Amino acid sequence: MVENLSPGERALDHVKYLAGVIGGRPAGSPEETAAFTYIQEQMEKWGYTTTIQTIPFAPLPKFDLLYLLTGVLLTLSGWIFPAIPWVTMWIPLWIFACPQITRWITSNRKCTESSKNYIFLPPGNGEAIHLFFSAHVDTAPASGIQGRILRKLYGKTMFWVQRAALLVAFCSFVSLFGVKIGGALHLVTAILVSIPGLWLAFTEFRCQAGMAGKYSPGANDNASGVAVLLVAGELLIKQGESAKVGWIYTSAEETGLHGAIKAAQWIKENAPDASVISLDMVGCGSDLRVAVKDGTIFPVYPDKNLINFVKKTLPGVRDLWYTLRSGDFAMFVRQGISATGLQLLGGKDAHLKYHGIDDLPDGVEPEALERMVWSVLSLVQAKKRDFGK
Repeated sequence: MVENLSPGERALDHVKYLAGVIGGRPAGSPEETAAFTYIQEQMEKWGYTTTIQTIPFAPLPKFDLLYLLTGVLLTLSGWIFPAIPWVTMWIPLWIFACPQITRWITSNRKCTESSKNYIFLPPGNGEAIHLFFSAHVDTAPASGIQGRILRKLYGKTMFWVQRAALLVAFCSFVSLFGVKIGGALHLVTAILVSIPGLWLAFTEFRCQAGMAGKYSPGANDNASGVAVLLVAGELLIKQGESAKVGWIYTSAEETGLHGAIKAAQWIKENAPDASVISLDMVGCGSDLRVAVKDGTIFPVYPDKNLINFVKKTLPGVRDLWYTLRSGDFAMFVRQGISATGLQLLGGKDAHLKYHGIDDLPDGVEPEALERMVWSVLSLVQAKKRDFGK
C-alpha cells in the first residue's frame, strides 16, 4: 500500500482487494479464508498478535419459504376475510412478527459447518482492553432482484405489504360488527391486497432463486467495515495509541451471527469489562447511524451509555432501529456485552446494491471510508480520556 495515500484511499485499496480481487466470501469458503489471510498479514505486519477461534455455523437453507408463504397468505386474506374475519384480522401481527420468526429459525438451525474468527490485540499487551471494534468478513448469497426499477420497487415491498395487511385487518374488524363488505367493494379490496401480496411472493422467489450459487462481492457489505478497521489499526500503531483497543473480524454473520456468538464468549472470558462497536456497511453515504434497537417482538437494546458515548463523540449521529435485518452487535448485546453498531446511510444507490452481485468497489466512496476511519480514532481517543489516561 502506498504510504502517501490518504486514510480513505488506503481503505479503498483494501476494499478493492477484498471485494474486487477475492470477490464473494461465503462463510467457510476458500475465498473467505483468503480474506482472513490478507487481514492477518496486514495486522501482524503492524505488530498485532492473533487469536483464532473456530466457530460452528449453520449454512443458509437453499430456499426460505417464510416470506413467500406470507405473500400468499396476505393475498388469500384479501379474498376470504368476509368468511373468517376473526382469523384474518391478525394478519398485521403475523407480518410484524416475521422478522423475529426469521431470527428464531436462523438461530435454531443445526450447525454443520465451521469457519474462523480472527481477534487481534496490540503488541506487548499486558493491560485490559477497554474497547473492541468488529466487522464481519463473510458475504451473503447474491440477490436475484436485478435492475434499477425492480430494486426500487423491491425496496418498498414491506411498506405496501404492511398497509395491505392493515386494510385486511380493518375490513375484518368491521365485519365482526356486522358491517357487510361484499360485491364490488370486496373485489376492490381483494385486488388492492393481492397486488402487494403477490409481489412479495414473486420477489421472494426471484430473490432466492435468481442467482442460485452466486455470492455478493460485498464491497460495502462488509469489505468497507473491514477496511476501515485495518486502516484505523495501522494508524493507532503509528500514533502509539493502540494499547487498550482490540479488533475482531468475524465470520458467519450472514448465516445468523454465528461468529459474534463465539467472539462474545471470548470477550466475556478475556475482557469482560470491554465494550464492542461493530461497523457494517460504512462505505458510502453521509448519514451516520448508531444502533439503538434490534428486532420487533422481544427486541434487544444496545447499552444506552455506550450509545450516548458515541453520540457525544460523533456529533450528528442519528438512531437506527434494525427491524428486518440485524448485525453482529445484536448478538454481542444478547450475550450481555456492552455493544452497539455503526452504519452509514444515504449513499447513492447503496440500498439498491444490498446483497447484490454489483456491490463492487466502484460503489464505495473514499470520503465515507475516511470519515469512518477518523470516527474510529475519535472514539478511541474519547474512551482513553474516559479512563483518564
